[in-house]
Amino acid sequence: MQGWLSSMWGMAAIAGPLLGGAFAQYASWHWIFLVNLPIGVLALGLIGRFLHERRQLRRPRIDWAGAALVLLALGALIVALLEGGQAWAWGSAPSLALLATAAAALAALVWVEGRAAEPVMPGWLWRDRALAGSNLVMIAMGLAMMAPSIYLPTLLQSVQGLGAIAAGLVLASLSLGWPAASALSARLYLRIGYRDTALLGAALALAAALGFRALPQPQPVWAVVLDQLVLGAGFGLLSTALLVGAQSVVGWQQRGVVTGGNMFARYLGQSLGAAVFGALFNHAMGQRLAQAPPALRGELPAGVDSVLALLQGGAAPAAVQSWLKAALAAATSELYVGMAVAAVFMAAVLLAVPRRFAMDGVAPRSG
Repeated sequence: MQGWLSSMWGMAAIAGPLLGGAFAQYASWHWIFLVNLPIGVLALGLIGRFLHERRQLRRPRIDWAGAALVLLALGALIVALLEGGQAWAWGSAPSLALLATAAAALAALVWVEGRAAEPVMPGWLWRDRALAGSNLVMIAMGLAMMAPSIYLPTLLQSVQGLGAIAAGLVLASLSLGWPAASALSARLYLRIGYRDTALLGAALALAAALGFRALPQPQPVWAVVLDQLVLGAGFGLLSTALLVGAQSVVGWQQRGVVTGGNMFARYLGQSLGAAVFGALFNHAMGQRLAQAPPALRGELPAGVDSVLALLQGGAAPAAVQSWLKAALAAATSELYVGMAVAAVFMAAVLLAVPRRFAMDGVAPRSG
């Protein structure tokens, strides 16, 4: 069932970049948000009409303090990563204050969750090797997803000269491999186990990251599409196998918490990935601008933010555009080193978890 659900997500992710490119090229970028309104109304109607469930009515004890501390800790950390080295120096007072706030909120969260009746992030999610390993891998996978999601369309439009729709279609190839691998993963993990299926997914993600680095510059579009297909297949094997594997560790009463924790870990990784890869890209591009040939320095933009405007505007001299395109392609390629590191981390964590996931009583049976 999780494989089919992931397939639905994959098909939506194919349509999303395509629609986004069409909105950006022919309408207004505002529609990337407004399109959610009619789709959301349709989804709510279908849920109300077809979702029937048996439930026990009881008053939940919502962990408001835990939720607030999660928001504070992660919000402070993400702002520190996004702005450090850009709006202010890494060792400056704002960076240190944000990092200290994140650490203090995290420590307070551990204390509060140990005493909450229904914690938003229960400690037993991190005390079992299978559950903790699954969540850590999901964080790393979410982080790795952001390199192609954010920077590949920019590369294709600014360096390859593709339009917004074509760039969206190339990015959507990631979502062709993902649902196919998710749908087939059940047969695989029933044969070799959850962990080894996820290890195969991590190996595919590593192969895709190293494969992109090995492509000649400018990267052929067909090769980028093939690389995205392999990467999507790796993510599909990772996500479905580890979600179902984590659900198998606990009883029915804890499966909602485990599923929510797994999804939360992936989205946390995506948030961190946007910040981390943004910092890496800005650093790599800034270094190249600082090391530009003396003959071009007077015509190059002073900061990273102006590079894309200069490239897409087409007003710069041919020599400047050629140099900037090569610099942008090289900086984007360096992001795939970070993706490769994330894939190696995923494999190392998976090797530390049990080969066969099994219910072992780590979760409280009372719920």
